[in-house]
Amino acid sequence: MEQAGVDVGAAPDYRVFRVGVLDTNCYLVWCTDTKHAVLIDPGESPEPALAEAERLGLRIGCVLATHGHFDHVMGVNEVWERADGVPFLLHPADHAMALAPSAQAEFVLGRPVPSVCPTGALEDGQVIEFGRCRLRVIHTPGHTQGGVCLSTDGMIFTGDTLFCGSVGRTDFEGGDWDQLMASIRDRLLPLPDGTRVLPGHGPETRIGDERETNPFLA
Repeated sequence: MEQAGVDVGAAPDYRVFRVGVLDTNCYLVWCTDTKHAVLIDPGESPEPALAEAERLGLRIGCVLATHGHFDHVMGVNEVWERADGVPFLLHPADHAMALAPSAQAEFVLGRPVPSVCPTGALEDGQVIEFGRCRLRVIHTPGHTQGGVCLSTDGMIFTGDTLFCGSVGRTDFEGGDWDQLMASIRDRLLPLPDGTRVLPGHGPETRIGDERETNPFLA
């Protein structure tokens, strides 16, 4: 397994949008030179991110999900209503979760959760290119079996693996505490201290700060 390491491309620009009942962080990420973009974790309503992409003249080339829980993927159908044919990539271990949301998801949302069908896979070590920028996929199972983080120049999108002062839950479908701790210890903490952590919920942080102060990593 490849260890998380050096940055892999030019630094992109991004905007974050908090969407849905769980305040999921949906990220619009783009190459400033070419206006090519990706959308990460479209939650219940990606409309603000789509509107911003249109305002900035960005071309969204694909949708990426850090894992298959409903609050990170259910907005894909809305993206397709606006841009039919945009690929939706998710790690294969979480495909079934997106295709058949659990009863727990419907309980949390308070209404039926739509099925979302991935059109492709994210694999460990894979590189997603958009313009002059790249995102490298780091498989980090634990919150779910198909959880991934997406690393680029000086920053990493961690989904629900690592938060500011906390870590992902493991009491949901696909969760495993020992796996989660190994993923964080072996794949994320070796990154440089200054690496910006852009999580699936809550504020951003830095790898060095989490290594020193996160109570779950002491």
